[in-house]
Amino acid sequence: MVDRRGAKRNPLQDLRIQVTYAPEGAVGQEPLQGMLLDLARTGMGLALLTTSFSESTHQLGAKFNFQFTLPGKPMIKVDGHIVWARAMGGRKARMGVKFSDPNPYLRKLVEEFLQSLADQ
Repeated sequence: MVDRRGAKRNPLQDLRIQVTYAPEGAVGQEPLQGMLLDLARTGMGLALLTTSFSESTHQLGAKFNFQFTLPGKPMIKVDGHIVWARAMGGRKARMGVKFSDPNPYLRKLVEEFLQSLADQ
């Protein structure tokens, strides 16, 4: 058994950054919600905060439009696709997203934000 009591908690989880997302091309559909668990220049990990998670709506490769705001940064809108998804039981689920086209501006925002976390 692994003892995690001394392990450092991911600071992103403490920030509770909300992410809204909708299937690519969806119009007038209620957006889905998640919480940012992990972030990199090329993608992110989410804990899903929705009761509508299903493997049919969250298939590998499914494309979504994501929107979130990092503290002290402007709102980020980015397209991405699911690279993994797991139902965690009950209403909980998690998924990994790869950004479809992480432009230089997005990469810069993410790098600056992650560096600010590392400097704390």
